[in-house]
Amino acid sequence: MLSLELFLWAILGIAAIAVIFVVINFATLLKKPEGDNDAIGQEMKAFAKLIRDGAMTFMKCEYKRILLVAAIVGTLITLFVEKWSGAFFMLGMTVNSISAFVGMKGATYANVRVANTARTTGDIGKTMKTALLGGHISGFSVHAVVLLSLSFVMFLIGGINPDAVSTGIIPIAECNPSFQRLSTFMLGYSLIAIFNRAGGGIFTKMMDAAADFAGKNRHNLDEDSKENPGVIGDSVGDNVNDVLGNCSDLGESTMATLGGAIMIAYMFHRGCAPSFITALVIFAIGVNALGLVGSLIGSAFVLLHKSSGKPSRELDLSTWISALFVLAASFGSAQFLFTRVELPSNFNPLSPAFCAMTGILSGIVVGKLTEYYTGLTGKPVRAIAEAARRGTPFVISEGDALGFRSALLPTAVIGFSIMFSYNTCGYYGIAVAAIGMLSFIANTISIDAFGPISDNAGGIASGCKLNESVRRITDQLDALGNTTAAIGKGFAIGSAAFASISLFVNYVNSYSPGVISENLVSVENIVALFLGIATVGVFVDMLTRYTNKGGEIMTDIINKQLDDPAVVSGTKAPDYATCIVQGTQYALKHMTPPALLALAAPTILGLLFGPGFVAAFLLGSIGVSILLAFFYGNSGGAFDNAKKFIEANMLEGEKKGGDAHKAAVNGDIVGDIRKDVDGVSLDILIKLMTTVAITLAMIFAEHHIF
Repeated sequence: MLSLELFLWAILGIAAIAVIFVVINFATLLKKPEGDNDAIGQEMKAFAKLIRDGAMTFMKCEYKRILLVAAIVGTLITLFVEKWSGAFFMLGMTVNSISAFVGMKGATYANVRVANTARTTGDIGKTMKTALLGGHISGFSVHAVVLLSLSFVMFLIGGINPDAVSTGIIPIAECNPSFQRLSTFMLGYSLIAIFNRAGGGIFTKMMDAAADFAGKNRHNLDEDSKENPGVIGDSVGDNVNDVLGNCSDLGESTMATLGGAIMIAYMFHRGCAPSFITALVIFAIGVNALGLVGSLIGSAFVLLHKSSGKPSRELDLSTWISALFVLAASFGSAQFLFTRVELPSNFNPLSPAFCAMTGILSGIVVGKLTEYYTGLTGKPVRAIAEAARRGTPFVISEGDALGFRSALLPTAVIGFSIMFSYNTCGYYGIAVAAIGMLSFIANTISIDAFGPISDNAGGIASGCKLNESVRRITDQLDALGNTTAAIGKGFAIGSAAFASISLFVNYVNSYSPGVISENLVSVENIVALFLGIATVGVFVDMLTRYTNKGGEIMTDIINKQLDDPAVVSGTKAPDYATCIVQGTQYALKHMTPPALLALAAPTILGLLFGPGFVAAFLLGSIGVSILLAFFYGNSGGAFDNAKKFIEANMLEGEKKGGDAHKAAVNGDIVGDIRKDVDGVSLDILIKLMTTVAITLAMIFAEHHIF
């Protein structure tokens, strides 16, 4: 007889090993010197401390604001939805915040040590391994916390009883307490993710754009020049968005896929043997845990073996080791689990493993497609760089074309993977495919965090005027980091598509058990579909407009300082703190409306028109969000590397500081908002809105007005 409780204890053990790995990486990282005791070394340490302190200032201010929203939402859930679910909502917010915080701390301690490793060794392989130490702190802390917290929640729930009934303190609708507590826990994860992405994205891109406009384009300062008052804020932004935001984003994706699979296992297999349902739950969580083990093996291999001096090959090797391990282990686990329980007549024991394989392979294919469209040496990036010879409008047009073109193949891969998974194992198969794609998330986030760490290291090297050879190493790692970050975004978008479909299925089944098909040809549902599309447009408008306005404000603040010749010449220190404080205040003020839109849209529509209307609304928002997320992510990544293509003297006849380079810089400014604000927020938006709908489904069903 399979024991879910015994299995959860084993999961806690695997997660504990990952925590130990994080501690070892952190301890190893801290042993590496930040710099020598000479003047340059002291300057490096001071530069890094400004970045670290700025990141902590941002996070402290952000969470003070989030706490108010969290308290209101948690109280409403407790009063009107389910009496203990508010506590689970707060727990989800807390644990996602903890893992993201640890990841950001690792990154802010790694950046200067990466620069110093490049300075003292001149070895790109050793420098890459230092950056990976910081990345592993991010990746493995997120994955470990997901498994630890999910196991804890399952223990607290005490087993899922599909027939149990509960209400809020003020009873207005009945719900299943087990499902409700799990979904509100996921909701807490999602809300933190969208706040971190929106707040961090607005901050980092307004600072980045302002520093580029004022520093590089107007005053001809080198990138990351310490004379630029916005340079520290720009580096802080890399951490609060690309690390803090990314950790909470992919952590939320993983939790959503796991939660969705667990609910589907119980909802859609109620007439099956209890041991079979238990096996479905164990397999879903087990695939994710096996991915953590595979990530440990792949990451340890790269850290311990002698470097080849080719960082991209070694990062790919880490991913392939992780993927192959979880792929093989999934089939072994399926064979072990499903041959020991009473199966439905039409169920093949290996079916779930094939779905997991589909998710893993589709994730890799989407990543490779993203790498093709955004890679530094690829034809698409070269085409944008060539367009820069003709000016900024041609750069933007070429990037737009690439963005839309690049959405087709990954969307098709995801779509056919969803079809295959459904035909193989039903709605549970879709959820398992999502789990497979995110199974080695520890490795994915580690490699993703590698990018901003290397970017910060390059900023420190440039700001402290280290030897040009140091900057060459950090630039190579930064360019590679742009590609790994773009691949990470591809994984996030792909997993969001899988997860949102499985969550959507759970939503419809929660108010209409056993009936998934909705009559989408009704006039009401067509209107709802259009509203879903339009709401995504409003969401993107908010993020883009707030970021642009913030960039204008920060450009004026930076220009005001740079109008002082003493600051430009370096004889007077810039006021970095003012830029960080004012940028933080602006970003945090404007991160709330997009998050509230995500909470309010499905809630208001459900209370007005009922759950079916919200279902069509969600389908519209999911569809357009997948298209736009790929468009923004790939065009933005390509813009960034087109700029670096010219800076690396890879475009004949063009060089840094020339007209083509300035046009490419302008394209990069446009692309930064796309890939690091708009695109990355969309995949959270669709999961958050769907989780809100799941939470309130029974209230919609019983209390809508029309």
